[in-house]
Order: sequence, then C-alpha cells, then structure tokens
Amino acid sequence: MRTHLRVSANKSLPVLLARIVLALGLAGCGGSKGGSTATLGKPAHEGVLLILQMNGEEVRLPLDEMTYYHVKRGREEFPDGFAFSGPNVALAGLFWISFDEDQMEKLVNKPVTILREAGRPVERKSTIKLGEDVYSVTDGSFVTERVERINGITVLSGKISLELHGPEGKLTGSGTFRAPVEPVY
Repeated sequence: MRTHLRVSANKSLPVLLARIVLALGLAGCGGSKGGSTATLGKPAHEGVLLILQMNGEEVRLPLDEMTYYHVKRGREEFPDGFAFSGPNVALAGLFWISFDEDQMEKLVNKPVTILREAGRPVERKSTIKLGEDVYSVTDGSFVTERVERINGITVLSGKISLELHGPEGKLTGSGTFRAPVEPVY
C-alpha cells in the first residue's frame, strides 16, 4: 500500500510536521484510551480508516482526511460542508446552518447525513470504489463518538452507515471511521 501525503502551498512547516506525526501515530480505528504507538514501516493510513461490514465481509478503506468546507459569505443561507476522502472514498454532505469548525464537539452523538451529491461549498458526489467497481452512495450517515486534538489537529472517530448502488446491485454497510479534519476556507 502506498502512503499518500497531500501538501498545500499554504501549509506552514509546523502544521505539515504535525500532520505527519498524526498520520504515523494513529493506530487502530477508534483507538484505545491509553494512547497509541507508531511503528516504523507501517503505512500512514493505518488507523486512519473507514472500516465497513458489507454482506458479512470486513472492508477496510484508507482515509486521507475529512475536509471541512467553511462558507465565507451567505452563512445564514448556506451551511458549511464536509467530505471524507481517500484513495477509494468520497463521502460528502452538509452540516446544519450555524455549525462552525470550532464546534466539533457538538457533532458527538448527533447523526449527520451523507448525501448522494453535496452542493455548495463541497460540490462532490459520494462514491466508494470496491475493487474495480465504483458504487454510488444512495444514503448514509455518520455519528461522531469522539473528538480528539492531536498535535493541533482535530481527529473525529465514530460510526458510519452507507447504502450503495453499483454494478453488483445494492449493498449496505456499517462500521467505524477515524479521520483528521482539514479545514478549507
């Protein structure tokens, strides 16, 4: 498995180093309360995963991040949005009006809908690639169970459920996720 690291031109070196430490230090989805240990040679994605039970099989999909899309103008009309992304994952949706990035704790135990296609500000369709087949997400939601701050980066973990439609027909799955939050303004 290849390690992916996305670097933006506007990233400062301390933030970039914090993201590398986070990627190397997350072990296990959902983690243990006692902390985690990094093991050299393991992929950066390990521990930053979407793990689903689909038709009785466990499917592990690496996640790069959950991008948080902040609306600058029209916040009273347009909600902020999100997109979980990884090599085979694109899950998008919108938060409620007035939700803001500094309120991540308000996500705990609150279901958030994953949309087939999210409009402004996300502009993305929700899909999952399983093997060579791309499945459209027809319904889904996630519930954050834990919000952590690791080296200045917010990390969400919780439960997720998805309904997919693709070449093999309809699939449903549920499981867990863990992903760092990357704000975009």
